[in-house]
Amino acid sequence: MNNIYVDFHTHTVCSDGNYTPEEVIEMAINKGINSLAITDHNYIHENISRLQNKYKDIELINGCEISTSYTTDKGKKIEVHIIALDFDENNENFKNLIVSNHPDKKAYVENIREKLKDNCNIVIPSYDELKILYPTKHIGRMQIADYLVKNNYADDLDEVFDEYIGNYGKRKAFVNALDYCSYADFDLVIRSVIDAGGVPVLAHLFSYGIELSECYSLLRRFCHVCDGKGGLEVYYLKYSDEMIDTLKELAIRYNMFISTASDFHGRGNDALNNKIHEIEKQHVYHIIKTPKKLK
Repeated sequence: MNNIYVDFHTHTVCSDGNYTPEEVIEMAINKGINSLAITDHNYIHENISRLQNKYKDIELINGCEISTSYTTDKGKKIEVHIIALDFDENNENFKNLIVSNHPDKKAYVENIREKLKDNCNIVIPSYDELKILYPTKHIGRMQIADYLVKNNYADDLDEVFDEYIGNYGKRKAFVNALDYCSYADFDLVIRSVIDAGGVPVLAHLFSYGIELSECYSLLRRFCHVCDGKGGLEVYYLKYSDEMIDTLKELAIRYNMFISTASDFHGRGNDALNNKIHEIEKQHVYHIIKTPKKLK
């Protein structure tokens, strides 16, 4: 069976990426990618059809990365991301959900700022000042990390997250976003994606700072709510081959659609589908064509 190249998790300047949608699409074409989804955070691109007419050498899929509020079995609130693919961008309920899923992050950012100052003797601009520095971006960890790199507090983004604000590592200034802002309910988002004719995909399962047993519990909950209509990011660029093999086994076990993701933002060593993950065409068709369309 022929293999095709896909990337279903990328970002642009419409959220926290560094390149325009047109630039990302052109990069993907140059990489030989056949199917692409631009999945900006809590943002619906309404011009995908226009871009598809402009770029004939690639298939563009409606995409969005949605932040959700999820409570683990141990009662811990965490932010979990759902990738919505191939949905009807004109579905009013879905559009309203995305529009309302932008909580005020000022208290969250200011708390990180305080911890950086108190724990690390690092002073960064206030939330309002960061908004001036990053006028077209959502203000959050990515902008803080970018500021720290540009001002020589770290060599790259990975070092910032490992040392200061990431879910893993030393966590010297880590702050749980859900302590200061609330996103849409996990179950509600999954059902809303399906109701809009789309495919919900559970993003980067091993990146939520929870125990492995909690990751599996999260996956089971996702599958229960999806009822056979969901997918899993298996070929995730930032994961080891061993982690990818585990995710592939889980996807097969739970009869989930397989997705591939670079999580491209356009920073540092960031790359679009850099490893060029090969996916069997039948798996790709499962992810870009909703169950309704397959029948």
